[in-house]
Amino acid sequence: MTSCRFGWLYALALRPRAALLACAFFLAITNDVVAGTAIIGRVTITEGDVFIITDGVSTRAKPGSTVKAADTLITGSGGSMGIVLRDDTRISLGPTSAMLMKEVEFDPLHDKNLFVARLNKGSMLYESHWDGKVASVETPHATIGIRGTRFLLRVEDE
Repeated sequence: MTSCRFGWLYALALRPRAALLACAFFLAITNDVVAGTAIIGRVTITEGDVFIITDGVSTRAKPGSTVKAADTLITGSGGSMGIVLRDDTRISLGPTSAMLMKEVEFDPLHDKNLFVARLNKGSMLYESHWDGKVASVETPHATIGIRGTRFLLRVEDE
């Protein structure tokens, strides 16, 4: 009987489907990183004028655009945007909104599940499937802390 210390690698080579699943699993459990900043989510849908500001540079958002911590999401007067975070939390921004993604953590192995954002104006719908997730949204007038799965928030212009 011949033994091979890389038997698992040989097995994956013979099973391309298993190799593909192993790669997908590896990518799912590691952080997406672009230019040293972790990706916290992706834009899924846009309508009208929508932008992502990263490090002071504004780019037009489109489905598939990445969202990172410290990004500011902007929608114009006829714009709206949908985002899905890494933990499958969904955020929708309505027209004339501006939201800074301050801190998002998703580490189920260490029981860390946190969402902190600042909604300067406009509206947002937040939906999470994680009962224990702590969501904190700062506004120009107050900070709202919610331990729940769904809420709608609107900040009026002064």
